[in-house]
This record gives sequence, structure tokens and C-alpha cells, in this order.
Amino acid sequence: MSDPNAKKILIAGDVRGNVRALYKRVASVNASAAGPFHALFCVGPFFADGADGDAAAGSGDAAMDELRPYIEGTAVAPLPTYFVDALPGGRDLCRHPEGVVAPGITFLRSPGVRVVEGLRVASLPGHYNPMSFDDESKLAATAAAAEGEYTRQDVKALRASHAATGGEVVDLLLTSDWPMNVTAFSRDGKDASSAASRASAAGSPASAELARELQPRYHVSGRSGGAFYAREPYRNASRGHVTRFVGLGEVGNKEKTKWLHALALAPAETMPPSALVQQPADTTTSPYALPMPPPPPRGMGAGATSASGIEPGKRPFPGADDGVEFNHSALRWEDPKAKRLKAAASVDRRPLRGDVDKTVYVRNLNFRADEGAIGEFFGQCGALVDLRLGRDDLGRSRGFCHVSFETAEAAAKALELTDSAFFGRDITVAMAKSEEQRQADRDERRKNRAPNAPPTGCWFCLSNEKDTHLVASVARESFVSMDKGGLVPDHVQVVPVEHAPSFAAMPAGAAEEVWLYIQSIRKCLAAGGGGGAPPPPAAFSD
Repeated sequence: MSDPNAKKILIAGDVRGNVRALYKRVASVNASAAGPFHALFCVGPFFADGADGDAAAGSGDAAMDELRPYIEGTAVAPLPTYFVDALPGGRDLCRHPEGVVAPGITFLRSPGVRVVEGLRVASLPGHYNPMSFDDESKLAATAAAAEGEYTRQDVKALRASHAATGGEVVDLLLTSDWPMNVTAFSRDGKDASSAASRASAAGSPASAELARELQPRYHVSGRSGGAFYAREPYRNASRGHVTRFVGLGEVGNKEKTKWLHALALAPAETMPPSALVQQPADTTTSPYALPMPPPPPRGMGAGATSASGIEPGKRPFPGADDGVEFNHSALRWEDPKAKRLKAAASVDRRPLRGDVDKTVYVRNLNFRADEGAIGEFFGQCGALVDLRLGRDDLGRSRGFCHVSFETAEAAAKALELTDSAFFGRDITVAMAKSEEQRQADRDERRKNRAPNAPPTGCWFCLSNEKDTHLVASVARESFVSMDKGGLVPDHVQVVPVEHAPSFAAMPAGAAEEVWLYIQSIRKCLAAGGGGGAPPPPAAFSD
């Protein structure tokens, strides 16, 4: 039985000026048995030359032609329409301070949380460009606004709007860009060659951070690079409810990728808490359980071209190859040597971020515990700066990790988790040590290491009476004997009286005595001594 409070909405992907095809399909769905619907939301570029800036000539005029009937009032939008990505293509049509383009067609031009048809809708207008996002100068802000690129100030404004409206559960988050790494921990997003994995790797870290903080019930994005992706729900540890992410394709695309998605969504404020926090059987760990990777170098902006071909100005997740997430399962039937090389290249070797006095060392981890589960477990102590799970060259867990926190108080809380059961094992948590401390500990252990007990039954020992007839000379700390199975007629061996694992480990007196023996044997053989033919003089040169 359907919820009487549910609001039926439609969400479309990149319109790119294809308004006629959009409204034809929307009108058909709205008139079907699934309708009627209350509103239409559009993610991704709404106008033909959206955010690319290099669309073919005349594309803007074509978009204007398709919108003209709605602007002039000779046609009416089948549903109230809201879109989030309009510039620079729609610069001439989106000058209204409230974002009204035509009756019933509105550009959500300001970042914030608003109530639409009873649903709390958060929107971040524009698209991501790392150069504009990181540059907080006034000149950069002006240029970003003209090009439809959101900035840090826009993200802050959305956070402030969320707080000002009570910080209640957000029903719907709309962003033009995919959130970075959204396919992490997903059972359906493991194929590194898929368009979804490429879009995830090239996604926006700002969009991901907003999803982590706002914890919406649904997060929908466009700019998918040809992908439709409906992720399994992931759990939000602090609020208890789950989030579902949906990535939509381009309107009217030739590949028939799904670009229109329908939802019947009851406002969170009308739901009982028990219903709101229900978690389906396929719920996964949040893809944002770990902190975002550091930003890319300057210069990787809107003019750069991604190797994945998703969108210019994007950056791959650390450890990814050309913006493609590493896939261990793809190695199953490869040559063992190639498999080891590929797996070794996928292991994260970057230095752990954070302060050592706010970092803990965890051991006795179950080998099945991954970064997401560990991050969620220690997230109860406080905000994480970084997490590093020890892995071997094949990417397998080694059963220990380092967790870096923002505060010393959070690290202290983590220490209280020692001997806690985690994945069926009692883990041990201790403060991490600096590299200098670890090196000092290694030196101390080496210094205090007890000497190895001499082996029993050593053939070389003088106490072995079976072969004493082979001994040719005995000194204070070493002796010379003929080899029992010599490789050449004059094969002899110089042996220290006390057992030593190597020449370098010998006492100084024994090493000097052995060296004198070797020099004497060389002189003997060079002078023609020995039973074999005299070797050439060059064989004994130092």
C-alpha cells in the first residue's frame, strides 16, 4: 500500500537544450498510470552548451527555439521544472533574480535548502572546476559565476542554509557532478571499465563532501559520461537512515541509457523514526567513510582533458589509473608475474596524513575488515584525518592499520577500544610511534638480541673427530682444512673456530686472522704450491 504522504517526482539527467524530447517524455509518463507527478528536477547541463564552452555554433539558438514557446506563454511545462546547471549556455535566459526562465521553469540559482512540494531539497547550482574551487580571490569568484562553476563559498552557503532551516533530514540532494568515489564499497560498482566507475573516479570531491555532511535520503546527479547508475543504499552512521545515489544519462541519448527516474518519496518529517531508519538487506558501508584525498596540483582545470573522457577539469581517486578504479577481480586469470605487478601498483603507498600524537596503531584485525568498516568503527571516536590499512604487494590485508584523528581527545577515545571485538577478533589499539621512535626500537632490539646458539653436529667444528685428518693448519681463532668434496684439486676452506653467520659478524681478531690465511694461500698458489697446475698470476691479483 502506497504512503498517502508520498510526493511523486521525476528527475532527468543532462537536458543540454533538448527540451522538446524532455517534455514529450515527461508528459507521457505524467499521463500514464504511474502519474500524476508533482514536480520535475533536472540535473546536469540544462542548455545545449551547458558548461563545455565549446559547443557547436548555433546550439544556443536551437535551445532558445525549443524554449521560446514556454517563454512566450504559447506552451506550458507539463510539470513545475527546476534545474541546477545553466551557465554559461543559459546566460541570456537566466537573468531573473529568482531564476525564473519561463512560467513553471526555474533555475535554482542560489545554493541552499528549500521546501518543494513538501520535500526538503538541497541544491548546489553549477559544476565543478578544481581551479575555480580552490581559488578564493574575487576575480576568480567573478569568473566562476560567469561560467557556472561553484566555489567554496557556494558550498559554505549550502551548509549555512541547511543549518538555518533546522538541520533536519534532507530528502533530496541535487548536484550536477557525480560525487567522487561514490562506487566505493558497492557490490555493483566493481567493474573498473564501466562508465559508472569512470564517472565515480572523476567525480567532484565537493559533491562527495556535501553528501557526507548533509546525509540526504536521495542524491541525484547528471554528467555521467553515458552511465545510468543506481547505487545500493549506504548507511549514515550518525543519523541512522540510508542514502541512495542515482546517476542519470543524457536526455534522448542514442545508447538508450536511462535518463528519467521516478520517485514516490514521503517527506522525512512525516515519517515515524522507525520507518526512517530502516535499512534494506543490501545496505553497504558509506563510500565517504574515509576522508577525501588531497586536491590535485594547480593547473588541472577546465582546459585539461581527462584520460577517461568523462569531463575536463576532474581528478581521479588516489591509486586509480587514468581515472579508472583498480579491480582486483580482473587479475584472476592473468599471468602470475603480471598479476603481482598490477596488484603492487594498486597498493596505496602515500604517507599517512595527520599528527603522530593523534594517530593510533591497531593490530590483530580480521583480514576481511576493509578501510570502510574500520573507518566507520573508529568514526565513533571523532573525525578522521586519514586511515592506512597495511597491505602486502597483492593488496591483501596484513592485519594492522594506522588511524589518524583531528583531535587528541578522539585518539584517546580510540585507545579505549582496545580489546574490543571487531569482525570476531579482539583488537589491540595503541598510540602510534614516529619513524625515529620505531628506528630506535629496532636498534635496541638488535643490540639486546641474544647470540644464536651454536648448531649441533657441525661438520666444520674441530670437535668433530671424524675428519680431523683434513685439517691443515690451526691458529688462535681460525683454521684451514681441505674440503671433503672439493670443486678443484686445491680446494681449501678457512673456518673460524667460533660460529659466525657471516664474515661481517666475526669478531675483529677472527676476521683479521681469516684474511691473513687467505692472503697466505694466495701467495702459496701464486708461487707454484699445491697439487694442481699453477694458475695464471692474474688470478691472484687484488
